[in-house]
Amino acid sequence: MSLGTILIIVVAVAAIGGVLAWGVSAGGKGKAGEREFPAYAYNSAAVLAGYKAAVAYPDQIKYIPCYCGCGGAEGHQSLKECFFKPDGDFNEHASGCHICVGEAADVAKWLDDGRTLKDIRTAIENKWGKDGGGTETPPVPAGL
Repeated sequence: MSLGTILIIVVAVAAIGGVLAWGVSAGGKGKAGEREFPAYAYNSAAVLAGYKAAVAYPDQIKYIPCYCGCGGAEGHQSLKECFFKPDGDFNEHASGCHICVGEAADVAKWLDDGRTLKDIRTAIENKWGKDGGGTETPPVPAGL
């Protein structure tokens, strides 16, 4: 074999490996980074997007109020608690709530767009909190 043929084979094998790895990480095996998603995170595409957003931005969603009523019903203090239990395991709550997953998807999109967390919290309050009833979430610290 010529050096050019060997190079083509090496590149092709690397490309195939990359495609296979992408397919597995993109949802085939239920992983978000190193975290396994529970079966309920696959209830719908929107639910999965919400859990992926929560995994990507857990430190940010702890400053976002949730407006689904979980504050009074379950004692949640932020959107983070809709997706994660205090011990860090996933919480099933958000898997059945379009408000929780919608808020998380909005947060991720707006963070990815470069908005500040303080602006995002205001936008969440305006979009989802029209009727009040949000969790008693601590304010966004300065600089976020």
